[in-house]
Amino acid sequence: MWVKKNPNNKTIKDVVLSNTGMTENELLYPKERYRIDKLDEAAAIITASAKASITVSVVADYDADGICSAAIMWMMLRALGVKPKIRIPR
Repeated sequence: MWVKKNPNNKTIKDVVLSNTGMTENELLYPKERYRIDKLDEAAAIITASAKASITVSVVADYDADGICSAAIMWMMLRALGVKPKIRIPR
């Protein structure tokens, strides 16, 4: 049987706000295009890896979205001058 988690959520907007912790202003007028925690740190690591010629391993899973995302990451890292290595578990 389907049970409603929060009876105060009347609209899709209410559910999104409740589940993400965003405010209504953040939802309607985002300051950033994407909200990804520590994205600046990841960019710094990738930049440093490219400068130091360090190989970066990308670990992916063995399904349709895992293979596609690994290919996209490989192409992006190559374009940034990083030596990528893809690892897919058996």
